[in-house]
Amino acid sequence: MGECPSSAHPGCVCSEAFGHSPRLYLFPNCHKAARTTKQVHASLADRLIWWKVSAGDFILADDNRLRAGRSGLPGIWDQVVGPGVDQVENGLIVAAMIAGPGLIVAWARASGAGWAWWQWLVLVILASDLFGGMAANSLAPAKQWHHRVGQGPGTHYTFAALHIHPLLLSITVPLAFPIRAALIVYGFMLLGAGLMLAIPSRLRGAVSLLFSAVAIAFCSIWLPLESPVGWLPTALYLKVLVAYLVPPDNANGEKPASAPSGPWG
Repeated sequence: MGECPSSAHPGCVCSEAFGHSPRLYLFPNCHKAARTTKQVHASLADRLIWWKVSAGDFILADDNRLRAGRSGLPGIWDQVVGPGVDQVENGLIVAAMIAGPGLIVAWARASGAGWAWWQWLVLVILASDLFGGMAANSLAPAKQWHHRVGQGPGTHYTFAALHIHPLLLSITVPLAFPIRAALIVYGFMLLGAGLMLAIPSRLRGAVSLLFSAVAIAFCSIWLPLESPVGWLPTALYLKVLVAYLVPPDNANGEKPASAPSGPWG
């Protein structure tokens, strides 16, 4: 353990973390230190990111730290939700994966759906993925993981394109979800993903919500909200466009210099 090389923050300590040669810097309750990382540790600025681990505490770790996941099934889970999720975040994700499909089944039954067991199974699986992903991709661990160094526009657009949920649901319940409606819903998602990746990161949060609102309104023309699958455009756009494609505020390693300072950082 040693003192931070910057005399401006005497409470900062650093250590060789997790057996890696890059150092890990911990700033106890020092929001200002987290905002001025590039100035304090200029030589490491391009290799460091800051990671909020608890209220008021920030850890700066080399990108390799994020790549070091667990093995086995926990490692697969880390690849999906990002390394570093805590028990509360895990609980929220699992709750969304369970409660979401439950609500959707109730929605479909209230809309008069009378499907075979395998059709309900497909509906539950797709709903679980969308609602669980919506929760996971909105949390800091997943955002840091999916927007780490090396994860560029090609990777992000591929992730979006792989969400063929509308097409799968159209094949499963064609009467409730006509193929034309499925193609329109999927097309809007691809268009939104392309737009999101073409604009500056700082605008994606606002644009994702505005685009999703407009796309949902247009989709309702071909897929009415009262339909047994009328929920899908909203869930799809919230997971992919709003949650996944919006990077963390610290995507470039620090908060923007123009960000106002205040009691909450």
